[in-house]
Amino acid sequence: MSDSPVAGEPLRVVRVALWLRIGGIETQLSRILPRLEARGEVSSRVLLTREEGPLAAELRRAGIPVELHRLRGRIRPFEIRRMADRFREVGAHVVHAHARAPGTTATLAARRARVPVIAGVHNTGTIRHFRHRIQERLLARMRAAVVCVSDRVRRDYVAATGVPAHRVRVLYNGIDVGAIASLPREREAVRAEFGMPPDAILAVCPARLVPQKGHDLLVDAFARVASRHTRAHLLLAGEGPLAVPLAETIDAAGLRGRVVLAGPRRDVPRLLRAADLAVLASHREGFSNVVLEALAAGTPLVVTDVGGNREAMEGEATGRLVPPGDPDALARALDQLLADGDLRTRLGEAAARRAWRFDLDRIAAETET
Repeated sequence: MSDSPVAGEPLRVVRVALWLRIGGIETQLSRILPRLEARGEVSSRVLLTREEGPLAAELRRAGIPVELHRLRGRIRPFEIRRMADRFREVGAHVVHAHARAPGTTATLAARRARVPVIAGVHNTGTIRHFRHRIQERLLARMRAAVVCVSDRVRRDYVAATGVPAHRVRVLYNGIDVGAIASLPREREAVRAEFGMPPDAILAVCPARLVPQKGHDLLVDAFARVASRHTRAHLLLAGEGPLAVPLAETIDAAGLRGRVVLAGPRRDVPRLLRAADLAVLASHREGFSNVVLEALAAGTPLVVTDVGGNREAMEGEATGRLVPPGDPDALARALDQLLADGDLRTRLGEAAARRAWRFDLDRIAAETET
């Protein structure tokens, strides 16, 4: 069995993930691990099972070891042995596996190495087949806990797997609220950067251009209100395989110049601080980092009622929630907020207050617990 931590020694935690591309799980790891390291109670190491990605370098700069430990896809006994050996070599006290695929091998390897293992569940709808349900129920018996990013995800996971609810906990994502709240509101500069008039009412949607994020529905909804709100502009910040068809959809709707594809951005908080509202049309979420960033930016939200969005937003205290897949409802919510500047101000102020529930220091303390 792995040695227990000595009094005064940090808890050595090995995180297992697919990669460190720019995405929800990966962004959260890049935020929380350096904060945990700085607090001195936890020492982290990351094992990636598929590839590295741009956030690997950021973690290394923060002093977090990152190593590539490739898996070939299917569960193989020799790969379980190899990973178990690595857990022993680094003296892991705890293994925390993120996402179902690497989590399976990591759980079996941790059991072999006799190291407690925690599984992270980051989205709804991750258990799609009967064999996954059976597999998760068996793996749950080997795990110290399953940790979900929202209560909505927890309920979905329990219902899908039959794992006892008391074995499944909630740990929200975190955000550096102070850093975002202190950014200047570069309203005119951001609008000028994208060729928009200085008085444009700007809605920003930061999301990967993939089907899950519902950009086609968002463009449809925006097209329904654009003629009534001639100052309204929509900025889509992100990259992905739908970039070309989405550009064609925008042109076909006659919205070129009103809807702008900004490509990949590393300054999403800056864009949100400059925006009048943030919008997401996702079909599925776990606990959206974008929603947290918008709250911290003091920007009201129009988002679909999926995953943990309702929990993060405290109902509709900080924006409007609409059913997923419903462009009519999305258009009505956009119409309301685009038309009412006072309402946007009130919701934005409430958002700024709500954000502190998810401040990174608080979430780091909850993670340690």
